[in-house]
Amino acid sequence: MVINNSLEGLKMLSWAAWIWKILRMKPHEDITIPKRLVRHPLEDGFTKTFGEYQGQIMDYELTLADGRRIHVREFKDYYKAHWDRISPKVDPLEHLRVDAPGWWVLFAGLAGAALSYLMSKRPENTVNGLILGMIFGVLTIES
Repeated sequence: MVINNSLEGLKMLSWAAWIWKILRMKPHEDITIPKRLVRHPLEDGFTKTFGEYQGQIMDYELTLADGRRIHVREFKDYYKAHWDRISPKVDPLEHLRVDAPGWWVLFAGLAGAALSYLMSKRPENTVNGLILGMIFGVLTIES
C-alpha cells in the first residue's frame, strides 16, 4: 500500500476547526498549519497583534470568551498557532506573568529600577531596584 504524505487531498478547514484542535494541546505548544488549508486569520475575526519575533511576517490573535487567546504567527507558506492562558487584551500584565515570563521578569526589573530612582533620586540605587524588581519577577512567575 502506498501512502501519500502530501496534503494535496485535504480540504480547507475553518479556523474554528483548527481552534478546536489547538485548545486540546498544551498552552504555548505550536501547531503548524499550511496556508492552503485555512483562510487568512483576518477573514475569521482575528486582529493584528505583535509577539516575540521568531521570523514571522505578522502576528494575529483571537481573544476567546473565557479570556484565553489564540495566537497565530504568519510565515511565508504556513501559520504557527498556539493558545495562551490569558489574552493581553484582557489583562496585559497577567499575560506577561503567566504566558511570557521572560518579558515579565524584564518588566518587573525595569519597574523596580524606575521606582527606586524616583523614590531616592540617586542613580546608584537604580541597580538595586533593577535587581530587586527582577527577583520579584522571578518569584511571581506562574508556571
